Amino acid sequence: MEIAIYTAILLAAAYYDWKENRIPNVLCLFAAGLGMLLLFTGGQGDQLIRWGTTAIILFFLLFPLWLLRVIGAGDIKLILTGVFFLKKDIGLFLSCGGIALAMLSLFYMIRRKNLKRRCLLFYGYVMECIREQRIKPYPFFKNRDVSDGGIQVSYGLLLGQLCLCLIRIYHKAG
Repeated sequence: MEIAIYTAILLAAAYYDWKENRIPNVLCLFAAGLGMLLLFTGGQGDQLIRWGTTAIILFFLLFPLWLLRVIGAGDIKLILTGVFFLKKDIGLFLSCGGIALAMLSLFYMIRRKNLKRRCLLFYGYVMECIREQRIKPYPFFKNRDVSDGGIQVSYGLLLGQLCLCLIRIYHKAG
């Protein structure tokens, strides 16, 4: 049941990300509250500290990406709520989501015919950080022009969730 609920939340997030280029805080708060409530009602209230700690660790791992303006805060909140729904599968979800996001990004850049320009921009960014000996925000997010090079992370997360569902179906069938 948790998988279906989280998939619905990711569908809603992808929809808002498509329409507004942002994920509403209300959706993330609803998802976090519902995920914690499901832990308690499922008899796993004692696991809240374990999964809450996992979410906090994950936050600190993702926070630098937000500081660099590579990922949005809504995307991070959406990933963190997944901890309460997916529990032990969160690592597999992040792996599937990361692979899906990379493939989606590559597809978008090829379709937009800006793969070479985006790679050169990234190379220039890395070289500038090395030259100045400090990490600075990624230049794309100054104007947040999604049509040129931005990829909504929620799309990759949704595809990752669907891959995770297929993996679970495969393992149950086998």
